[in-house]
This record gives sequence, structure tokens and C-alpha cells, in this order.
Amino acid sequence: GAFVLYFMVEDLFGRDADLHHQIILPSPDPVTGGGSFFLSLSHPDDPVLTRNGMRSVTISTHTPIARWRNPDQETVSRMKKQAEANLLEALFRALPLFREAKREEVLSGTPGTFARYTARSGGTVGGLPVTMKNFPLGFPTPVIVPGLYLAGDTVFPGQGWPGVTIGSLNLLGIMRHQRRLDPN
Repeated sequence: GAFVLYFMVEDLFGRDADLHHQIILPSPDPVTGGGSFFLSLSHPDDPVLTRNGMRSVTISTHTPIARWRNPDQETVSRMKKQAEANLLEALFRALPLFREAKREEVLSGTPGTFARYTARSGGTVGGLPVTMKNFPLGFPTPVIVPGLYLAGDTVFPGQGWPGVTIGSLNLLGIMRHQRRLDPN
């Protein structure tokens, strides 16, 4: 799963600033368990994500889904606040200009948030995980109803382009097979 932060930051970076960074942590974050995080800064000319002298920032790190599954809401809120503080401090150490820049409200999300907004199984990211429980016949079907399908790594175990491509090719095969069976 992923733990994510979203916020707007004062644009102190200039037009040539790198828009994407991977920050390797000296040790895994004690809350998320992530050993690194990814940062994306909006392009200075983006008409939606950059406005009024502010740029959008997205930070994400991998986290075991089980860490966030059973705690009560008060515990989850406390974990989120601590993870936010830890990731921001790591960001400030790696890219000190971020410490100086004014920030607007920091919003964070857990794997549960990701599941709620994307309908990904359990809040997974980066492809459907292969587990003993779902291998080999437990993967979700790409057919929601005839004519409405899921594609890519949502229904095929694999990360990135290989999962998306093979999952999509599998769906194409299913659609071709269904067309051969349809008498109309």
C-alpha cells in the first residue's frame, strides 16, 4: 500500500527545479515502514496544480496495508500525524528549500484512503499482489458487467507497464472469447 501527503507549497524553486525526486531514508520510517519516498512537484506552468505563487506537492511511500487495517480511528489519526511529521522532516533534511517555503494544509492518506477512492483491492498500489490466498484462481475478474471491464494491473499481478500491458492483453482475450460465444 501507500501512505501519501498532499500540500501546496510556495514556489521558491525556479523554473528549472527537478519535478520528481526519490529520497532514500537512512532507516525505515517507524510509522509507515517505508525506506524511501517519492516526491512530485507540479510544473510551474501547470494551470491546475500551480496557482497564485503556489505549487502542488505529492509525497508517497510504501507501507504494509496491515499496519493501517485494524487500529481504531484515534490510533490511525495519531499514526497519520506522526508519519506526516516524519516525512516532512526527512524532506527538509534532503531538500532544505522546502523548510523555508510556506505550506498550505497538509493532507495525508493511508491504504484505506486509496482503497476508498480507487477501489483497489485493500488499497494496494503497483499491481495486484500475488499471495497464496489469491494464487492462481483468486484474482478479480476484469468483467464487471458485459461491456464494462477492468483492465491492467488491477486484475493481473504485475507492477508498472508489464502488469498493465499483460492485464490488458488478458482482457482483450476475454473480450474476443465472449464475442465468439455471443450469438448476436
